[in-house]
Amino acid sequence: MAGDKRETRDSVTSRGRRSARFGKLVAAHLLPTFILVIGVVAVGAGLLFYSAHQQNAVSQNAGRHLAQTAISVVTEEIEAFVRDYAYWDATAEHLIVDYNPDWADENVGSWAIEGLEMSGALVFGADNRVINAADLHDADRFREAAKLRKSLVALIARARDISRTGDEMPPAATGVFRDGYGIHLAAAAVIQWEDGTDAPLDGSEPGVLLFYRTIDDTMLANLEARFLLSAPRLVLNDPGGGMVPLRSVDGRVLGGLAWQSETPGTDMLKNLALPLLASVVIMSILVGMIVVRVVHSARQVRIYQADLEAQTRKLRAAWSEAENANRSKSRFLAMMSHELRTPLNAVIGFSDFMRQAPQEVMDYDRVRGYAEDIHTSGTFLLALINDILDMSKIESNRYELYEEEIDLDTILDQSATLVRGMAKERGIRLSVPASGQRLRVDARALKQILLNLLSNAVKFSNAGGIVRVDHTVQDGMVRIAVTDSGIGMAPAEIEKALTPFGQAKDAHVRNMEGTGLGLNIAKSLAILHGGDLELSSSPGKGTTVTILLPESRLVGAPAGAVSAA
Repeated sequence: MAGDKRETRDSVTSRGRRSARFGKLVAAHLLPTFILVIGVVAVGAGLLFYSAHQQNAVSQNAGRHLAQTAISVVTEEIEAFVRDYAYWDATAEHLIVDYNPDWADENVGSWAIEGLEMSGALVFGADNRVINAADLHDADRFREAAKLRKSLVALIARARDISRTGDEMPPAATGVFRDGYGIHLAAAAVIQWEDGTDAPLDGSEPGVLLFYRTIDDTMLANLEARFLLSAPRLVLNDPGGGMVPLRSVDGRVLGGLAWQSETPGTDMLKNLALPLLASVVIMSILVGMIVVRVVHSARQVRIYQADLEAQTRKLRAAWSEAENANRSKSRFLAMMSHELRTPLNAVIGFSDFMRQAPQEVMDYDRVRGYAEDIHTSGTFLLALINDILDMSKIESNRYELYEEEIDLDTILDQSATLVRGMAKERGIRLSVPASGQRLRVDARALKQILLNLLSNAVKFSNAGGIVRVDHTVQDGMVRIAVTDSGIGMAPAEIEKALTPFGQAKDAHVRNMEGTGLGLNIAKSLAILHGGDLELSSSPGKGTTVTILLPESRLVGAPAGAVSAA
């Protein structure tokens, strides 16, 4: 039977491998076609995106050039106006030689703002003293030279430096200055006589005339209308690469002029989206028509392969389950044949001897000894049958707990009493200190747990050893630990000991009595109480088995209390 199963499994595995190889063959033929199609689409898409990027870059550069041109044109206009007024005898006469505030306000201030559409006009003397100031909004902010910004002071100094070149009519100094009212385009020129003679001085320095225009909403709207610059805007902080920087005469960037760049490349991609999508769909349909039969065949193969794999998994699971069941059956039969035969032979043998032997040849002590042996064997058989029945109830979920309040010390004493004789016979000392705790549990189940653990500890301890019971409340759990100084177990033996009918030693070579159900029953009963069982052991160093019960099963204990034995 095992040979037939193995043959079936090998056959299914072989067919699965053949299907996998066929699927790989189909994929190998389809892969070049798909790579070709994807490559063509990728190259075409790459070229389109590169072209769109280049068009956007050209448009960005064109916008930059347009913005730079707009700023230059406005600056040149301001420069032309300021030079025209700076090289005028009336300006030199009424502003420097004999200051006339009425003439200054009418001919330089009001006229510059209303007639020339400037935002303001300033006249500076020695030490940058403000001789006259006119501003569209507030001229008082220029009255004190100490309040002038660095960019404005640098522009005035530049105008005076230019006048010292010796040219008959030197150009004006142009640049940008910034104050609390915004950023301004400005031009400044030294006030001179029309005949080119030395410029009139204000103290020790020539006067300087400065016109400026503020880059505000009005000016931005004018730039948009005159130069077709799309949505220009002023950026005051951190001007980046996508705008024209506005620099002071000393080279500092005070802001930037940004605009809405046109994106012809992106617009082209949007317009081509539908045709490109249609092309991809048509190409996909053509490729699909070419490979449809192959795909259909591959799909059928995949379905067949999936069925085979599923069947293989089921067969493997069934095979593993059958092998496990067979091993469990063999282990159970080996164990039961030994456990049942030994006490039954004793019962039959002693009882038969007592039945056949003449009364006069059997003294009382001998009869009593035979009776004790018969009673011991019967008790062992009863315990074995009870363990099997308890395990059956637990596995079928028919084990019911009958909970009551009990004294833990009473259960410990009763359990220790039942194994004390065996412990004394084997030379093992029991240490079961009082706990002073009361629990709400199934008394019979807890007693069975402790009896199983204590009997195991005594059985597997060497003469002169000790079996100790510790009880604590820790981490929300009542912990009852049974520790022995016996032979211990390796990790593989621990796992085996926690399985039904499992024992650390093989049933044919072990020298200890037992059904192999004690630990498994103890763990199952602890789980029924909402707890668990922990086992730690090392070969030659003894074993500790700990029963964990929820702290809620303590009666009358304060929350978080910890009790130590």
